[in-house]
Amino acid sequence: MSARARGCVYATVTNILWGLSFIASKKALGAGFGTFSLSMIRFLIAAGVLFPVLRLREGRIALPGRDFARLAAGAVTGITLYFLFEYEAIKRTSASIVSLILAAIPAFTLIFTALKTRRRYPAVCWLGVAASLAGVYLVVRWGDPGAGSLAGNLLVLGACACWVAYIEINDALFRRRSSLSITFWEALIASVTLLPLALREGMDLRRVTPEGWAMAAFLALLCSVGGYLMYTESQRLLTPFHTALFINLNPVAAVLGGVLVLGETIAPAQIAGGLIVLASIFLVNRSAARSSEEGSGGS
Repeated sequence: MSARARGCVYATVTNILWGLSFIASKKALGAGFGTFSLSMIRFLIAAGVLFPVLRLREGRIALPGRDFARLAAGAVTGITLYFLFEYEAIKRTSASIVSLILAAIPAFTLIFTALKTRRRYPAVCWLGVAASLAGVYLVVRWGDPGAGSLAGNLLVLGACACWVAYIEINDALFRRRSSLSITFWEALIASVTLLPLALREGMDLRRVTPEGWAMAAFLALLCSVGGYLMYTESQRLLTPFHTALFINLNPVAAVLGGVLVLGETIAPAQIAGGLIVLASIFLVNRSAARSSEEGSGGS
């Protein structure tokens, strides 16, 4: 299997797991966990599982040194702040809506990449971005009022911004560190930054039900350990932009899970908006991939 094919497989599996993570998070937040306590427990477990694996793979684990600032920035943007926005949004709106809005991340990534590299993308690529943002507007503004609040929907846009920053921050680390090392250090640093926030939130793990702990274990072991390892490796094998495109698998898994497991409903306007987002990103994918192949390398 080629490196690109492996990257595509890793990105596909990761984003299916992350789509299901919206369902698990929704259930965990309703089973005794607070926003920060769930995030902290999730990544503390992940760091504990990754430590012996990293030690076995790479020998002595030295402090990150010159990479600490960038690893800390990745942990804060891609974990601490990202999950603050996502979990607060999930408490206010449906898991399906959150995933549909997050499907616009590739569009935001393309905009950032174009501004950073000054690469000229074809007009159809920008048309896809505009359509994607229009689809997000439909999901956020014209959805069923009973499905969630406008504030909850807008919080997801904060998560989008955090993830675009996380992708950019990690891209520079791949030249010096393995995916395993990046994932371990960012999970550990995020656990430390989340602890005081969880304590201030009034963390009381005695209130967490067995179902809540089961969901936390799923989030930690499959979505954090497995998901972040595969995602960082896919970033190494593909470009950050092309890795971000696979995020569109999130809403497919999340919507199906939300309907089947949580009994969620989606308004027609939200379905239309989600379809516009997915279709537009397909156009962006084809156009940007062609532009990348004709250009002088990835972003």
